[in-house]
Amino acid sequence: MVLEPASTAVNKHGIHVFSDFDGTITLADTGVILIDHCVGRERRRQMDLDVLNGKTSFRELCVQLWGGVNLDWDQAIQMLEDVQVDPHFGKCLERCRAHDIPFTVLSCGLRALIEWYLKREIGSDFHGIEVLANEADYNPAGWTCTFHDASPHGHDKAVSIRRAREAAKANSQPFLAIFLGDGISDLSAAMEADILFARRGRDLETYCTREGIDHIAFDTFDTAIAEIEKLQQQQQQQ
Repeated sequence: MVLEPASTAVNKHGIHVFSDFDGTITLADTGVILIDHCVGRERRRQMDLDVLNGKTSFRELCVQLWGGVNLDWDQAIQMLEDVQVDPHFGKCLERCRAHDIPFTVLSCGLRALIEWYLKREIGSDFHGIEVLANEADYNPAGWTCTFHDASPHGHDKAVSIRRAREAAKANSQPFLAIFLGDGISDLSAAMEADILFARRGRDLETYCTREGIDHIAFDTFDTAIAEIEKLQQQQQQQ
């Protein structure tokens, strides 16, 4: 599927919205559901904490945990059918499209699952949404990831944001990165975003509070919509 790179959009405001997928766009983490079912919650949660505390890399976590998922594609989808997206995600996406604001999904999850959800929620017309994520071989003997990059994260979301920033600079365009996330895969992006939203009560908010990183706690995407509107009003007044 061909997706238009968000960095090519006409964006007079300079705003670029980046969002994690699992636990951010979706209300539950699809990977966690599958892994907890196949591997067990206790093992997965201990590895999450090891990443949060710098004892292991997110890449190694993915290798071990996805390798324990012994489901085929249809079984996995059946388990995830009831997972809902944030109730204000669609409205946020509509505002971005209406104002030529690029929207990029940055995920350490799996592209095929993300695209399945996007098609389900907004139909086949999700042209203009850039999806940067990992790939996988969905073998019932254990899923094998093909990572987006060679970093310890598997997908260093900060690098993706920096590349968009550099592309804007090369075209003499303004750039302001808004990032929404919830968990341990979002730690690098938290350091790169100009405005950071951390889903309330999740690991990313815990990390930001502990490390003194400026952030806005959010419950739904309507918080991001309000911030985008405020930024646009400020720009119009300048």
